[in-house]
Amino acid sequence: MIGFTIVMFGGVLLLLPGPGVLTILIGLAILGTEFVWARRLLKRFGDGANSIKNIIFNNNRESCPVKSQMEQRGKNRELRF
Repeated sequence: MIGFTIVMFGGVLLLLPGPGVLTILIGLAILGTEFVWARRLLKRFGDGANSIKNIIFNNNRESCPVKSQMEQRGKNRELRF
């Protein structure tokens, strides 16, 4: 019961200033102790977060030409004091 309340409160915080997504995740973690569907949904959130992290911090230089150009410019500069 408390898990549903926290998830609903998180939904309200999505519209108001506050940590809505974090509150929803905490509520899902509480619900995950009782319900399998909540565990699956929480795992989906985690997988999505990992996908976003891999896109942002991609180590493949060819896939992000702007990043590789910026790194090359940084290597070509000399440090002067």
